Amino acid sequence: MTARSRSLTFFALIGISTVVVIGGELVARAVLAVDDRFFDRRVDPKAAAPAFQTADYNVPQLFREFHEAGKRGLAYQPYIIWTRRPYHGSLINIDQHGERATWHNSPQPEALRVWVFGGSTTWGTGAPDSETIPSHLARIMNDEWGLATTVRNLGESAYVSTQETVRLLVELQHGQRPDVVVFYDGGNDADVATTWPDLPGAHVGMDRIKKKFEQDVDYYKLVRSVALYRVMRWVCARAGINLDHPVVQAEVHDDPHHTDAAAHTAASVWWNNYDAVDGLARSHGFVPVFVWQPYLPAGGKPLHPSEARLLQPEAEARTARMIQSVYTTVRARMATERHPGGRHMYDLADLFQQESRPLYMDTHHITGQGNALVAQRLAAILHAELCQSMPPHVSDHLRQQVGHTCAN
Repeated sequence: MTARSRSLTFFALIGISTVVVIGGELVARAVLAVDDRFFDRRVDPKAAAPAFQTADYNVPQLFREFHEAGKRGLAYQPYIIWTRRPYHGSLINIDQHGERATWHNSPQPEALRVWVFGGSTTWGTGAPDSETIPSHLARIMNDEWGLATTVRNLGESAYVSTQETVRLLVELQHGQRPDVVVFYDGGNDADVATTWPDLPGAHVGMDRIKKKFEQDVDYYKLVRSVALYRVMRWVCARAGINLDHPVVQAEVHDDPHHTDAAAHTAASVWWNNYDAVDGLARSHGFVPVFVWQPYLPAGGKPLHPSEARLLQPEAEARTARMIQSVYTTVRARMATERHPGGRHMYDLADLFQQESRPLYMDTHHITGQGNALVAQRLAAILHAELCQSMPPHVSDHLRQQVGHTCAN
């Protein structure tokens, strides 16, 4: 064989190999698309939680839409790091700004403007659009009180109070103006503090984001994006073969020094964020409300058997003990060290103390009926706040409406 023939053979093999690989990739992408569209009807195990037993909507469909929205990934946002991408389903809807839809809002242009910040519990993991905390709050304010109100759901999965404070600042920079701002926090702030007690202001997933930022190429992510690799995982999953590495739980230290450091960090960050938001409230004319949220192991709720099982895995139990210690310290500080003029801080950790029915689908997230209880308490808090001090920018008509509800 001549040198020219060998060269032609070599390039022919390269060309054929390239065609085969590209063809295989295209076929793999088609297989995945068909599977996602017509055959993937796996149900999230959480959909069977007893907390959903009274739901009047399709719970498996809720979780299918939740995972479909998740597959779209997150969008980068300056300073707040991430928001969700737009998604439109029958139970979950996210607009072009990454905000979850809120039901029952007033169409009146002079309506009271309430912004609710928080993590996934505010966003509404485990609930349809109509049963998130902001949607229940809008229903109560408009339908039960007759007070024209629009509520924005500014919650996002894994957000901590520092991210929410920055997001508030960014919204104000964009020319938006609220009348009432609610921060609904606890679980994420405590979780982050137990992971990085010596780093105030940390956020969830900081180690992963730091790694992505500091390394040039994430080769593992590149391989995972190839459809041929995803098809291999798809085949193995249906054959019962698990290719994932075992999840290694972050080490949780039960020693008092670590617990005290975590509790101090969580409390200090939350109080400092309150100071920052309170300053913005004074300069921009809105009422700030900070709320410490319920958490399954920390609020004294009578546990339904399904909720007790959530705490049985040892890794989960260790994490729960740690966060419970943080909760205890923060709540004690709230009770004994009220911020000057600190009527704007509220402890709802024990809200479900008299509720024996199942409300939790995991240690952090409650279903729609639990969200309704939270919204009911938040509405009472907002009512007391507004009766005490009205935001300066509301209309005279709205001021009269509020005054009428206060008189009753």
